[in-house]
This record gives sequence, C-alpha cells and structure tokens, in this order.
Amino acid sequence: MHVTTVVASDDGMNDSFVADMMARAGKEGLVFSGWRWLRQNRALDIFYDKHVDETKFFFRTFFKEKSVDIISQHQGNRQKKAILADMESTLIQQEMLDEIAKALNAGEKIEAITAAAMQGKIDFREALHQRIRLLAGAPAVLLQDLAATMTFHTGAKTLFDTMKKNGAECWIVSGGFMYFIEKIGAQLGAHRCYGNELLMADDKVVGELLEPVLGREAKRDIYRRAQVELSISAADIVCVGDGANDLEMLMECQENNGLAVAYYAKPVVKEKISTHINHTDLTTILYAQGYVFDQFAHA
Repeated sequence: MHVTTVVASDDGMNDSFVADMMARAGKEGLVFSGWRWLRQNRALDIFYDKHVDETKFFFRTFFKEKSVDIISQHQGNRQKKAILADMESTLIQQEMLDEIAKALNAGEKIEAITAAAMQGKIDFREALHQRIRLLAGAPAVLLQDLAATMTFHTGAKTLFDTMKKNGAECWIVSGGFMYFIEKIGAQLGAHRCYGNELLMADDKVVGELLEPVLGREAKRDIYRRAQVELSISAADIVCVGDGANDLEMLMECQENNGLAVAYYAKPVVKEKISTHINHTDLTTILYAQGYVFDQFAHA
C-alpha cells in the first residue's frame, strides 16, 4: 500500500475540493482505496496500491499551482523511531556562523563562502576552516548575545515533542558550533547533539576548530551509528536538512527507504532528494508519519 500525504499552507482544501480531486483521478483511470483528514482542510492522506507512478504524477500535476507539500511513500515503517535533524536553517532560522560574521563586519565574505558550501561548490570542511579563521578574536560575550537571538522554525518543538512522546529518539546532527547546538538541544529536549567545537582562549575565539570536524561524511556515519546503537532499521529513521553538507546523510536515508526530507533546501539538495518541504513547516514531517493533528504534543 502506498500513501500520499498532502499538506497545505492554509485552509484551501475542503471536502468538495477532495471530491473534485477524486473525480478528476477517476477520469484518468486512477482508483484510490481511501483517504482521511489528518487535519481538517489542511492535511490529508490518500491511499492506493495500483498505478503508483501514474498516481504520483497525477498529484504533482493536480496540485501544481497550489501552495502544498506532497510526500509519497510506502506505508510500511511509516511512524519513525528516530529523527536526525540538521539545526541551522532547519530547526532554527539562522546560520550562526553568518550571524557572528555580521557582528564582526565580516558578513559579506563569510556569507559568500557559506552560500558556496551549502550549494556544494566548495568542500564543506575547507569552507568551514576558511570562515572560522575570519572569526579569530571574537569575544565570548558575543556568542552569548547571539545565542539569545536564535529563533526556531515553526513546528520544531512540536516535531521533537510529538516524536519523543511516541518513543522516538531525537538527535541534532549539525555542522555548526556546539556552543549553540547544546542550547537548542536543551530547549528541544534532544537526546543527543552532534556538532563542531569552536576553540576559545582568553575568552576569545581562536579561529580554529577542535578535530575531527563534523562534515557531510560524519553526518552519514552518525546516521549509520544510530541504526546500530538504537537497534532499529534504516527505514525507521527520518532525516531532515537543507544544505550540501546534509546530502550524504539524506541520500543514504532515502536509498534505504527511510524518510529523507529536504527542508527549504538548496538546489543541489532538491535535485537528489525527492521529498521536499517548500511551503509548510516542520509539522509536515509528523503528517508524513501518519500523525493526526490531535496527536501532536502542542506547546
């Protein structure tokens, strides 16, 4: 059995809209075995077991002009036992290295390197070292001030709280700095946090990282480690990220029938990952797992 989950950015869907969709599909020879609202007028599941490719194409065409996100998958292993989430530009709205750079008036130089790295034009490790060197001398108090400005993407806490409530393990796997990651992890109640250690001396940034550097291959390795340490299958994991340094983790998750999600992602990620969130928020990952709105752990 296959299921396609459609999540809208507003209440534009309703029962008559769904009836029209069913009629249009019927005219094209497609038959659905059932459907249900996950949230009235906002999110729905549609089930089918025949003409899978044709049905997926129908959904892409039917909703082409709508502000919706569409996730199609096998129904097996749908509710995941673990989530591995990137942090910057995924769980939170900021790229903290860029925020430090702006405060030091080095924003344009560092943002250019960041953009190239996230698009896969520069090796992540080399790009990270280039940017860190530009931060040398930044005072520790600056990091503290910037940490207070971090803001979650909509749905981040609901996503973690709901999955934890249902027994899932929640890990943050970031190429950012542990100084910030640990604070976000504490607020989300993450079970584990992975990231890079920014070296400090005399309450100032040195301009170097503690080895080993956590890059794209390390993220993939953590994904593999999660399967072993949590005694779960690859298909039991959802991975979410936005940049090129997330690609190895996302691609392997996708190849192993897990749920790999490109969240407002860079073009290089969208090209290789089939499940995109471009219009809605992080709670779409819950709908994709079959959770109905009333099951969410609302803050």
